[in-house]
Amino acid sequence: MAFWKNPFDGPPPIPRAPLPSEDPFFVRDEALRTAEVDVDAVPHDRLDRKATQRDLTLEFTGDTWEYFRLWAATQALIFVTLGLYAPWAKVRRTRYLARHYRLDGVGFEYRANPVAILRGKLLVYAVLAIGAMLAFLNPFLIAPMVLVVYLPLAWLLTHSFRFRWQTIRYRNIAFGFRPDAKVVRWPVLAMGVVTATLFLLQTTTDQKTLPAALVLLLASLALGLLAWPYLTSKLLHHRFANARWGATELRLDCTVREIFKMMFKGGKGFFIGIVVAFSVLNALTVLIKNIDLRSIAQALSYLLLTVCAVAFGRTRRLNYALNRLSVGDQITFISTMEPDRAAGRALRYGLASVLTLGLAIPWATIDFARWRTQNLLVRLTGDWSDFPTNPPTVAAKGAIADGLAEEFGIEVGW
Repeated sequence: MAFWKNPFDGPPPIPRAPLPSEDPFFVRDEALRTAEVDVDAVPHDRLDRKATQRDLTLEFTGDTWEYFRLWAATQALIFVTLGLYAPWAKVRRTRYLARHYRLDGVGFEYRANPVAILRGKLLVYAVLAIGAMLAFLNPFLIAPMVLVVYLPLAWLLTHSFRFRWQTIRYRNIAFGFRPDAKVVRWPVLAMGVVTATLFLLQTTTDQKTLPAALVLLLASLALGLLAWPYLTSKLLHHRFANARWGATELRLDCTVREIFKMMFKGGKGFFIGIVVAFSVLNALTVLIKNIDLRSIAQALSYLLLTVCAVAFGRTRRLNYALNRLSVGDQITFISTMEPDRAAGRALRYGLASVLTLGLAIPWATIDFARWRTQNLLVRLTGDWSDFPTNPPTVAAKGAIADGLAEEFGIEVGW
């Protein structure tokens, strides 16, 4: 190894004096080692703007009070119609948010068919009603029911991605997606087996024992540290790598394994610490004899995982993917969202929503959208006219799958 690669790069590192118990050669090599790569950092090849590139203005112009009035009105209609207005409410809210995400002065469009979403919701509620009935008749049927639900989940999730992409337009050019359920089939089944095992352990008659708690702890760790991170990494890669804007393909310059390994590199073990805490709490709940207290404890442990670990994991994966994502050869992204801050914001939003009985949800939605755009830079090489377009298509297919995946699936989000 050369003492230094280039004499103009600066002076060579000066090794520290070795301790009496240390090998001098080890100390010399220690000074020449490179620092560990920061997985949350932006790749160096994206930091420097070339002469042919320009930074686009990305902003969120939504107003908290305006969105609150829209949210309150749609909530009231959902209540009056006993939930049947929910698809229309979702379309109206999403359309408002998409319109106020403005890139280079142009907002996005959201076009979805509420009737198609309603059909998916009704099918979801029917499945939930059947599952609740079977669970009431025999709690041991919960685990098989969970496994049955996970069997078609790979197809549902991938086709849900198609529905979500094709409902978005920018500059009157529709996004598209090529679903491939075979890519995520085995990770989804593995996730289903682990989840069904957890439900089976929690409904066993002799579960109030220490060995059962240890088995449940191991199953929870397998779910939190292996099955869930790998499946969400696989879904995130599939979601971006198979998408397109018009006739231009999106390219993701990283593998699923790299996304998965990134989750456990760097930082202070925040993600692992949250998952371990959740697993321990989930295992200890089986020792609680009172079923009401046990349910409260399980809900708190799940809330801990959802609010902190999911926000941290989603932001870190999204950062990693966006910093390696490009639209053709013309558009690149630089994302600087900090996972720790995202977890803190999610916890703050959750507490505010609980304390205000949900009235803080509009404020949280607008505030998070504004924070996210402030930490995302978009660069364009050339001009918008360089992009080939496809004729607009009607975004109706996949709405039932979207409804099912939203209820049963694993939210990988943006």
